[in-house]
Amino acid sequence: MHSRGYVRAPPSPTPRPGAPSAPFQEPGDKNRQNEETAPMKAPRPSRADYARFVPMTTRLRDNDQYMHMNNVVYYEYFDSAVNEWLMEVPRLILPDGPCIGIVADTQCTFYSEVKWPQRVEVAMRIDRIGNSSLTYGLGMFVEGEDLANAACRYVHVYTDGKIRRPEPLPDYLVAAAKTLVVDKG
Repeated sequence: MHSRGYVRAPPSPTPRPGAPSAPFQEPGDKNRQNEETAPMKAPRPSRADYARFVPMTTRLRDNDQYMHMNNVVYYEYFDSAVNEWLMEVPRLILPDGPCIGIVADTQCTFYSEVKWPQRVEVAMRIDRIGNSSLTYGLGMFVEGEDLANAACRYVHVYTDGKIRRPEPLPDYLVAAAKTLVVDKG
């Protein structure tokens, strides 16, 4: 018994939830996953996979303790590029217009690091036009490089600006989105 009257439970023979099922394996172990069984990473996109490019400059504050751009900062750049396009092309009124986009899903794959000081371009395309949503394909490119440093899927559900319930996409937004569709054929 401990001094406060608590009794320590004996160690459990079963692993705790979330614990690895097998011990760490050193490189060269014959039982570790090999390239044939490891999950495949999506092919690294190139500039030809996108329709629009938004130039940006990295900032000193974008770097983390490892001296490269923090993963969360990529999303700031992606969000800025999407919102810039929304205000310039379909001319959505942000943040309180009659139609606003709310991020419903996002995923990012990182291929190589970006750091300050570098000039970058956020690349954009539309991968899917739904009834009330747009799926953007976004990429982060270092200026002058052909292959993306990161690729992002970004789903906006468009809602009524006041009640925030999904609404069918307005015709003007669909027309603008079609200008960002890249022919994959």
